[in-house]
Amino acid sequence: MGRPKSDPMKRFLAKVEKSSDLAGCWLWIDKLDPCGYGRGMSLRVGVKHHQLAHRIAWILFKGPIPSKTELDHLCRVKRCVNPDHLEPVTRKVNAERAAPFNPNKLKTECKRGHPLDDAYRHNGRRHCRTCAKERHDVYNPIYYALNNDWRGPRNSEKTHCPHGHPLDGEYARPSGKTGRYCKTCARARRLAYYEANRAKCLESMRAYKANLV
Repeated sequence: MGRPKSDPMKRFLAKVEKSSDLAGCWLWIDKLDPCGYGRGMSLRVGVKHHQLAHRIAWILFKGPIPSKTELDHLCRVKRCVNPDHLEPVTRKVNAERAAPFNPNKLKTECKRGHPLDDAYRHNGRRHCRTCAKERHDVYNPIYYALNNDWRGPRNSEKTHCPHGHPLDGEYARPSGKTGRYCKTCARARRLAYYEANRAKCLESMRAYKANLV
């Protein structure tokens, strides 16, 4: 049996530095995640899953976090774990409050100088419509040119199959809506399959004839 963990409140406060300024932030002095938020310990014994430090602070001091809500930092300090500086809000409200502090949200032009008035959104981000059109105009002809060279002529324009058999008249048969296939090659495939599975084919034919009698 392992050594029991110490009190979660003591372990939590040991990693907090309470600032003495007027803001009153509690700064997390342990590990931070890539976004700048504090990474806290697990509150359950035997569970190694770590939580965000400000979420642990809310649970320790104010109880469970309401469902379908996120904790918004009212002081706008990501390292702050003061429960009085947190407020549970919906994701939409949290995003709207953080928008004025997002430097990309304040931009009026893209990096190439195009206005972002008619920008379109994709995956939650703004994209310059003028830049997208320029990329489309430049790369699209190159893409289609390379594709056509690689694919070669269309099936409707071919006169012979890859094995050299003609694809006109009785030598070709329509397949699907616009496709064609070579009857000579199809016949050769059937004969090859029959020769490779001759015994099995003969046994199937005998069983079929026996059932007819």
